[in-house]
Amino acid sequence: MSYNDRYTITTDPAWTIDRYPQLHLEPTDDGAIIVTTTNPGQANIQFRWTLNIVEPRTWTDVADTVPITVTGRIIAANDAPEWQPA
Repeated sequence: MSYNDRYTITTDPAWTIDRYPQLHLEPTDDGAIIVTTTNPGQANIQFRWTLNIVEPRTWTDVADTVPITVTGRIIAANDAPEWQPA
């Protein structure tokens, strides 16, 4: 998950998952598994930002909702599954 904001001074973001995405797994002839999203999930992010460099700072709260989608493939590498994002 990612979130683009335009502020340089922010608090650490806090993510919560409201709904997990529904995925489709499709095996391939070479042994990989193709992963695609059939129904996106939903995540919430919360953080604060400020334009003040020194204390006391005035903070602004941000809360937003972003979709969760997964696209990529899973392969077996060195006897362990390996994720390759698309």
